Amino acid sequence: MLTKLLLLGVAVAGLIIFAGCNAQTEPTPVQQAPTLMSGSGPNYYGVAPLEETIAWADVIARVQLLSVAAVAEQETGQTDYVAALDYRFRVLEYLRGSGGNELVAVAWDGLETFDSSGSAVTQAQVLKDRRDTQWDGREAILFLKNTHSALPSSSRADRYWLGGIYIDQPWEDYYTIASRWDKRWLPAASSGAGGASGRSDTQRFLLDAPTASDGASGASGQSGTAPTITLSDLKAKIATNDREIAAGGGSQAYKDCLHRKLEWAREAQYRLDSIVRLGGEGYFYQRYDADLGSGLAEGTIAFTDPFGSDLPATPPPHAGDFQLTSNDAALFRWEWPRFTNTVRPLPAGEYKFYYSPRPKESIICDGTPDLEKKRFEVFVTVTAPTGTLHEAFFDPVTIGTTIGADASNGVIDPDEFTVSGDDYEIESIIWNDDDDEVVLTLDDHVSLSGKMLDFIELDGSIDTSLNVSDATVDQTAATWTWSLASAPWENGDTLMLRICEQ
Repeated sequence: MLTKLLLLGVAVAGLIIFAGCNAQTEPTPVQQAPTLMSGSGPNYYGVAPLEETIAWADVIARVQLLSVAAVAEQETGQTDYVAALDYRFRVLEYLRGSGGNELVAVAWDGLETFDSSGSAVTQAQVLKDRRDTQWDGREAILFLKNTHSALPSSSRADRYWLGGIYIDQPWEDYYTIASRWDKRWLPAASSGAGGASGRSDTQRFLLDAPTASDGASGASGQSGTAPTITLSDLKAKIATNDREIAAGGGSQAYKDCLHRKLEWAREAQYRLDSIVRLGGEGYFYQRYDADLGSGLAEGTIAFTDPFGSDLPATPPPHAGDFQLTSNDAALFRWEWPRFTNTVRPLPAGEYKFYYSPRPKESIICDGTPDLEKKRFEVFVTVTAPTGTLHEAFFDPVTIGTTIGADASNGVIDPDEFTVSGDDYEIESIIWNDDDDEVVLTLDDHVSLSGKMLDFIELDGSIDTSLNVSDATVDQTAATWTWSLASAPWENGDTLMLRICEQ
């Protein structure tokens, strides 16, 4: 299953906590039990869609079947034998990859082994005799792998891996048009011989096996009303996948990642649909809650993954990572082995993000499907110290001859606070280098008597504190002005503002 993961991160940063006006001195992360628990799904996750099959295949070809042979195969490193079928095809056109005018596609029953090759061939003959032959006379599209790690013969020239076929599962296969798993052999929608010169790109191929009511019977293989695709549309889908691979650098690792992403998305969607069919209200979603003090240093642990306690202290070479996505994810970072830390001091409020594991092989193409990215959601409630009137992110920038933030420049967020039931807006906070002054401007005057403004640095320390009692107040302009000997901040600083009691 794709969700058996190991995770990758970096060393946890040390915590540096500094006290401001009534500041909390330590974080208090808390996890509660999930509000909705996951269930286990079946082993079957629906038939692979065409796009997934295209992403899986190394070679895609338009072919005509020439012969089928019952053979014995030996798995890599084994002395016993398994039953297999060798399908020999004439190649009419390569849609992906290249090769000779003929190729052999191998399908096998890897579940049962035999002491002798003769016994394996006897079993293979049973597989051959039980084949559905109604499509053998038609051209077809084949989706093939260059090799199979357990099948040494598949590495020979013009010999490829097609899929599995089993007698006792009950009878089940993983490659024909009738397969409920993988359809890697798409017969033409109409009978008739093709040729190396090719047919029109309007030629159609089956995407599913017609049911009996559709009129499919016997060797004639009437297609009835089964869904089909034109050769031109199929080529377009292959080209789309090829462009995706090329955009990612063209490596086999990137190609495999794209395939796994589609496969994983199918599994996730199937599980969701199954739960809905069974009367569930949604996907197996889990919520986690944590509490944190405001204004704490960058690198403060906000959330501890309860499932990471068994991970080693340092990440192994094959480890993956966690992704934080959506909403407030940019304010946090994941660190090995199980911590989600803040990237800056946080003002009071509720923050949330999705938290999803990602295998190492899925990192290269961001291979976690959207449904999986939203399985685990973390809510972090940040609480300000007693006596706090307002807290906000404050990111100053250059504004003409001043440095600060207003409605159009830099960040003051949130910029509204409430006093005695009335709302007030911070219009700007600027440092005027010409006058050596800090000026706070509100949209209306309000008494801030007994208050102070703390500007908190990334490390949680308070670099600048401004007492309202030291300010020159202009009630008409709704401004508070402080004279300072030097600039309290610079363009590009990342600060937090706290207005609180002295």
